[in-house]
Amino acid sequence: MPIVVDQPFKNLPQGLEIPDGDLLIFTGPNNSGKSAILQYVNIRSPISAECDYISPRRFDLSNQVAIALSMDDELRNMFNERKAYSEAMTELNAPDPIRELLSLPNPARQRIIEWHNRYFGQLHVERSSPENDYSAPRITIDGRLASQQGSGSRAVLSVLCALLHPSRSVLLIDEPEIGVEPQVQKRLVELIRKVARGEDGLPRKRILIATHSHIFLDKETLGNNWIVTKNAEGTAMLSQVKSREELHTLIYRLLGNSPEDLLFPDNILVVEGPSDSIFWRRVLGLMGAGGIAVHFSDGDSGVGPATAAIDQMLKTQAYIPWYRDRLCIAVDGDVAKGMIDGWRKFLKDDGTRVHQLSQKGIEFYYPASVVSALSGVPVAEVPEAVAAFVAAMGKGARTAALGTFMGSKRDLATAVANSLEAAHLSELSPELVQVGEVVRARRFSTGK
Repeated sequence: MPIVVDQPFKNLPQGLEIPDGDLLIFTGPNNSGKSAILQYVNIRSPISAECDYISPRRFDLSNQVAIALSMDDELRNMFNERKAYSEAMTELNAPDPIRELLSLPNPARQRIIEWHNRYFGQLHVERSSPENDYSAPRITIDGRLASQQGSGSRAVLSVLCALLHPSRSVLLIDEPEIGVEPQVQKRLVELIRKVARGEDGLPRKRILIATHSHIFLDKETLGNNWIVTKNAEGTAMLSQVKSREELHTLIYRLLGNSPEDLLFPDNILVVEGPSDSIFWRRVLGLMGAGGIAVHFSDGDSGVGPATAAIDQMLKTQAYIPWYRDRLCIAVDGDVAKGMIDGWRKFLKDDGTRVHQLSQKGIEFYYPASVVSALSGVPVAEVPEAVAAFVAAMGKGARTAALGTFMGSKRDLATAVANSLEAAHLSELSPELVQVGEVVRARRFSTGK
């Protein structure tokens, strides 16, 4: 059954339902109410007595612990302290994993040690004074005290001990990613899922997590993920992730909200061949549209194979949510109308993203002054000379002459791109300018 907030708590409104489930992941902006949900369950909910809360304050560890008859009472007092709420308190204390580890029965302790040794340093329980059998035990990792370890080792030990503790049935973990590198976060996620399911002989627990890490999202059971946001009144609201697309969008936001942060382009312009790609990259750069990838579909100069390759490319890129509504196309005027209409339908184009240029080759759009300077052909004669060059290449020639210039379409595109300057933008066809503006307007990055 869901847990219903019976009275306002921090920014949780009365009546808010905290969902039921063996594994729940809450994510959202800072101060949205993620931690408040965990703290309410830990302190005020009907299952409070069954819970333990692992707060972000888990970097302070004991060096050694004197074993005494009162140790169980000490641990119980510390457990109760984690349920003593004060309005002035931002975060509760976390369990001390050194005390927890030393209090566990040997089988549970050994399981923790084995997991830790697999992904961190070698953890040992030893006497603080080897010569004294009655000296207080201490825990070392790779021969150094646990308190002297890096933040990752210290942070994960509290989570690890709580996960594998045999007597806690509900575990609330606030930001399990703190101090832990992504590869180890993935291992921790695997362990959390096994504990939530009671697999491999592990003690089964109900687990609630508050996180800013995409790694801890449940990609198998989408409904386990909940987004926490604030409404206009500043109180928390919960919405369940219900689709794969919504999960992808959530992961994208957690990873920085810009493809450029992920080493992906801000947007993609699909063109037919390498010559188009070379020229368009330079034009877009001069237009201030950096971060745009220009993807040419096929190296073959034949329109048929090239357009088929574009179609195949769309079937992959267009399914990535952050490109679906932004990806643009620019192709020559001889592409069949049926193919163009198919792309527009596939992309749900609003009429601005799929562009069929009027000319039958990108070469016809090169600024005449640049071509003239490269070939020695007078500016007025450039269109005719370019047409002859394109026709010769269309008949299968590997290279052709354009005035004093001799080379392939790619060679010409490279020479033109290397010669282009910002001053040449005024010579560009309005068709090209329009495509460039649309691609730039639909990119992700801001402030550029």
